[in-house]
Amino acid sequence: MSVTWRRPFPLTTLAGIVTDEGGDSLRLDELLGDLAGRRVDLAGQRYVQPIDFLGVGGMKIFRDEGWGRLRFVFPSDQRYYKRHGYYDFPQKDFKTRRMNFFMMLMTRIPAFKKKFLKMIEKEMVKPLKNVVENK
Repeated sequence: MSVTWRRPFPLTTLAGIVTDEGGDSLRLDELLGDLAGRRVDLAGQRYVQPIDFLGVGGMKIFRDEGWGRLRFVFPSDQRYYKRHGYYDFPQKDFKTRRMNFFMMLMTRIPAFKKKFLKMIEKEMVKPLKNVVENK
C-alpha cells in the first residue's frame, strides 16, 4: 500500500518577526507590543502557526520512534500517525516489529500493564540520568 504525505496543519501566514538588531529597548518594546496585538487578533481568527523546520523534524522523530521501539508504549500516537498517512517510508525491521507485537499483547494484561507503567518512567530516564548528573 502506498502512503502519500499529508500536511498535518493548514497553511497560514506568519504573524510577524521581531529582532533586537536595532539596540533600542524602547523600539523593541514597541515592536513586541505590535506583534502581541497581531497575535491576539489572529487568535480570534483561529490562527494556526505555520510548520517550520523544528515542527517537521520533531514530527518525523516522533513518527520514527512511534513506528519503532516505542510503538507499544504509545499506541494512540501510532494509530493517529497510521490513520493520517504519516508512515511514508518502507519499514522492514522485523525484529522490532515482532517485539512490538509481543509487547502490545503483553500490555493488554492488566497486571503486566500496571507493573510496566510503574517501571517505564525510570527506564526512559535512565540513559539520560548519567548525562544530567555529570554535567
